[in-house]
Amino acid sequence: MEIGSITYLKALKEINYNHFSKFIIKRHHVKRFKRSSLFLNAYRSFYNPRFWDRFLFEKFF
Repeated sequence: MEIGSITYLKALKEINYNHFSKFIIKRHHVKRFKRSSLFLNAYRSFYNPRFWDRFLFEKFF
């Protein structure tokens, strides 16, 4: 799960974030997005404050 989150964050750096969020909002893409467990786990931890605390702590300290 954490490995998927980190690759997801790397992908966000490469892809333009605005384009990516617009892509998620489109309804016909949501089913395909949810099917992929890697992205679903990354998506869950992306909005998990504990994950961000740990991620930032590991990066900067």
